[in-house]
Amino acid sequence: MTDSMAKKVFDRYNNEKDLQDCPQSQLELRKTLNMYAKAAVNLYGAIKVKELADIYCRHNGSVIDPAGIRRLLLPLVLKYKKYCFYKESIVHKNAIKDFDYVTQMEAAHIGKTAYAPEKAEFLKYANPDYRDKEQEQAWQSIRELFSAAFPLSGTAIRCYDEIREKCEEDFNLKFIPETLKKYGLDSAPEELMVELLDRVYRAQDKTRLKIYNGHNWSELDDADDPEDQGEPAKSKVKMNELCPCGSGKTYKQCCHPIEEAGTSNLNTLDSMEFYEIWGGLVMFVYHELNKNAPGYTKALPPLTKQLLVSLREALCNNPGLIDIYLASADLDSVKTGILKSWRKHYKEARYIMVAYRSDFAVAVAESQPMAYGIKGVDCCFSAVARRKLPFVFKAVMLPFKNMIVTDTLIEIIDESDSAGMEEALHRYAENGFNKVVTRLK
Repeated sequence: MTDSMAKKVFDRYNNEKDLQDCPQSQLELRKTLNMYAKAAVNLYGAIKVKELADIYCRHNGSVIDPAGIRRLLLPLVLKYKKYCFYKESIVHKNAIKDFDYVTQMEAAHIGKTAYAPEKAEFLKYANPDYRDKEQEQAWQSIRELFSAAFPLSGTAIRCYDEIREKCEEDFNLKFIPETLKKYGLDSAPEELMVELLDRVYRAQDKTRLKIYNGHNWSELDDADDPEDQGEPAKSKVKMNELCPCGSGKTYKQCCHPIEEAGTSNLNTLDSMEFYEIWGGLVMFVYHELNKNAPGYTKALPPLTKQLLVSLREALCNNPGLIDIYLASADLDSVKTGILKSWRKHYKEARYIMVAYRSDFAVAVAESQPMAYGIKGVDCCFSAVARRKLPFVFKAVMLPFKNMIVTDTLIEIIDESDSAGMEEALHRYAENGFNKVVTRLK
């Protein structure tokens, strides 16, 4: 959106001609509503004016009309521009230069209820620099790592601040190596880079994001609208409970050490690279399939699991889409090689998960006597499945840096639909339990 177009949109919904004098009796109310508006846009990015009125009513036990909110806050919008009105919403100042920001926020909020703290905590977010205790502690650990790795010069501090600012606005690990390089701090040992990425990844669990409707990552299962949930959220397992895999051991003696070690899934750098390549391919497939559809826009809709599965199916039905992508994308030789290997060696099938090992999960192909050692992408399979072994699942296996991964879109098949499980397991036993393929070629 051009600056001139953005200004026209701003003036349309925040017009000086609509200004009205504020009665002396309502000055205190306007001050309070200003705090509510700033807190809401700092948490959510965009919120319907009616929803803001509902929050105010819930906290204070008194009703306020959305039109009254507009009337009282418009003078502050025009004077300070900390937020503004757009259609039926009140939106963050980031939207003032490009109101497509609002569309993106509203799309990201679909299926997520808003984070709704009590009044005192909610109003703390009127300060754009406020972070709750858990989030602040998580980022403090990253600052401490910066302090140990780099002399805390002005350059290192600016680098840390920029990484934090970007990650807190729209969490994406790719910002980290890019920003380190920008400040000339990218010569750190690989072990340090992995530790830094791991700490930032863990901090994600505690970082509240506007695109998550004010929630952090660890709260997202609870934030999902029940009508949009494909399957129920999996509960956390306590250490002394029986392990969900059905071994008969306690969780702390069985799958927990594997999950904690992280050796049965990709390290953070590889995980980040996988998602960058896979995400770029998926977005290309979406645009390629829809570019001639009526009403098509370049804006990507919310990437629900249902949409991702449909794009994956389209790609499996026409793997030549990868060739078209390679011809049009500006990719380095490593990414190009990985995509070519996917084109040649991907395997879409039903599998039977039979074991979790320290370095991979073992899955048997239902249609042939072949066992595969599969790495999880960002966590190990036992943490994803949380169910008794063996079980049937559908997935696409992909080669990745001399390892096997899946595209993360794992569909667990109901036990009643597990015909052939016993036969496949019998073939696996006959073939030797230790014969596991760990590369696709």
